[in-house]
Amino acid sequence: MRNYFTAIIFNIIILLVMSPFAAFSEEEKPDAEKKSSPPAVVATIKPIHSLVSAVMGEIGKPELLIEGQVSEHDYTFKPSDMKKVQSADVVFFTSMDLETFLVQAIPSLNKGTLAVELAASDGVTRQAPLDSEFDGHEHGSYDPHIWLSPENAIAMVKQIKKILAMKDPKNRGIYEMNAKKYISKISASSEKITLKLSPFKNVPFISFHDAYGYFVKSYGLNQVAAVSLNPESALGAEKISDINAVIKRKHVYCVFADHSYNEDSVKKILNNPDRVKLATLDPLGGGLEKGEGAYIAILDGIANNLLSCFTDENR
Repeated sequence: MRNYFTAIIFNIIILLVMSPFAAFSEEEKPDAEKKSSPPAVVATIKPIHSLVSAVMGEIGKPELLIEGQVSEHDYTFKPSDMKKVQSADVVFFTSMDLETFLVQAIPSLNKGTLAVELAASDGVTRQAPLDSEFDGHEHGSYDPHIWLSPENAIAMVKQIKKILAMKDPKNRGIYEMNAKKYISKISASSEKITLKLSPFKNVPFISFHDAYGYFVKSYGLNQVAAVSLNPESALGAEKISDINAVIKRKHVYCVFADHSYNEDSVKKILNNPDRVKLATLDPLGGGLEKGEGAYIAILDGIANNLLSCFTDENR
């Protein structure tokens, strides 16, 4: 009997001694999990979100700030968006010249949040807006649509990898591997686009949005003008006359609208809309599913829509 009670007392002592350690472990577990979680990342527009998604891979999913068909020009920064960026560890964006809504937001970010302007990345080449017959470009001294150059996209992938590895060093190797794989995908896709478009380098065309200069330079295309229209502003009679004169003088058949100025709006200002082919380009991939595949799909979409017009039998 004495041995029985001795065993009970011994077990009670063991439980009392061990329980503080068990409690301590459970209390510390959430902190340990928190330390091992991937960084919270926000990307402003779909092309940038795609590049970030590719580098993060299975480690985590970045949040996209501008969803759907809304362009960066029409976007209104909401209080809910402020909460998203303030809760992020990293915010990737193109530039203050494009995502102007961040001008007021960035100074109020939390101390540990990194706001990364990818246009300032090593290896990114900036270029002036297209030398157009028209004025009125609304972005300042350079064209901020930098992602439409595959070379710039590769430079941005390298910068994204660098920032994520700094924030999450234990996963550095995975970020490096993912970045290397995606750079190879961009290069392979760009080579295919070059083969598609190279027979049509001399075909003149006009776009109504001055957003495609990087794409044009990358593939040696012949964009003769960009109107850079503000969809909310009425066109003057003189500018409408100039647009039609350029189309006639340079024998332009392919005229491209996009999200900033749709095909119906373009038709209204053309003297002879039946003598040109109207098509739409999309620099943001508004109708595409967000994620890793979006960036390459954006380049392919622009190339295919150009090609569709360039090969039109009526041209």
